[in-house]
Amino acid sequence: PVWAAQQLRGRHRCCTVHLWPTQSNTGDGYVPEDVVFRCLERLEQAGIPLRHPSHSSMLYRQLCGKTWIPAMSRNPLAGVPPSVRLMSGDCRSGYGAAVARAYRVLSDSIVDAGMGNAGDPVEGVMKAGFSWMGQDVTCFAGQQQLDEKARKMLKLDSLDATVQCIYLQHKVNKLVELRRICFYDRVSDQYQIHTRYMVVEQRRNWDFEMTSAKTYTEAEALEHVFKGNTGAKADAERQAAEL
Repeated sequence: PVWAAQQLRGRHRCCTVHLWPTQSNTGDGYVPEDVVFRCLERLEQAGIPLRHPSHSSMLYRQLCGKTWIPAMSRNPLAGVPPSVRLMSGDCRSGYGAAVARAYRVLSDSIVDAGMGNAGDPVEGVMKAGFSWMGQDVTCFAGQQQLDEKARKMLKLDSLDATVQCIYLQHKVNKLVELRRICFYDRVSDQYQIHTRYMVVEQRRNWDFEMTSAKTYTEAEALEHVFKGNTGAKADAERQAAEL
């Protein structure tokens, strides 16, 4: 990184990254998460800031690594479902105790949020950071299944391996994911907000429905999702805007 900084003589210097960090290290094009971020941090320390896909490696890791989910789930105003983080380091002394503790925290959070009753079995989704296209995502129902799937997903040879366990309150009949995309437009000096309807699909070998890269136009969303009910569509967009 120091050598790179010395070679770059332009007025503005930055780094753009087109890599797929992953914890599972499976498939062409994937790079171990810890390797990617060690490199990015050294580049930033040498004075070469990251500009794509984020404006800092720390923010990129928090967003795409999904470490923000458990923290934000503690804030009722954020609208994030109850979640808990489970790290491979927590399991060094045994999976049973670590999983039981994570399950208890998740269950208590659900009760505190008024989404369930004490003792109710918890159903949710477990996903690793940087789970590209559902590669490291699986559902669980109850503590025993959480334990079984955590053993498969967490690799004890890496202290950095983490998964987020997220409560699924509604997981059936999901047709679409409504996304609000917000970004700063430097030309107009204002924030732009765009609404996108992402199509949800059930794919082979997956035990859950997955948001795809396909989108509905406004007209298609009105027809296929809201069955022509403009009032329902407006209400859904209003709730998304409030969040």
